[in-house]
Amino acid sequence: MPVDDANIEIMFTLSRFYDKVKKTRERSKLKKIIVSNLKESLPPITRLLFTLLKEKKDGDRLDALADEDVWMKDLLAKHANSAKPNVEVSPDDTALFQYSGGTTGVPKGAVAMHRNVVANTLQIKNWMPLLEPGKEVVLMGIPLFHVYGMVAE
Repeated sequence: MPVDDANIEIMFTLSRFYDKVKKTRERSKLKKIIVSNLKESLPPITRLLFTLLKEKKDGDRLDALADEDVWMKDLLAKHANSAKPNVEVSPDDTALFQYSGGTTGVPKGAVAMHRNVVANTLQIKNWMPLLEPGKEVVLMGIPLFHVYGMVAE
């Protein structure tokens, strides 16, 4: 299971996936789930409409979380005035685990270091010199969750 393979103890999820992630905790090392609701990113009027018309129907409404879990908005509010941690990140530190079934269909985590992610970003920037930072629009024929899609984003 990728959750155990990557030694994940804290996971972020949207409210619509909370029950699935909570079931994963029962058979993994997962200790805490931090939950966000899609409506938290919406402007006020759209948020109200979403709450009234779609939230419950689409499975985004949660009445409560397990005691060990927390809402993202509450966590952010609690630490809003906290000092930011001084975290050193080196090029050889793990940036992400990209899971791929490869040719066997059994997911394996390929480790991407920070230097890999930076190198991929610089390659794309050089291959597409006309892109303007913050205005990039790229049509991809492969999903971003795929290894190639992740590298070429």
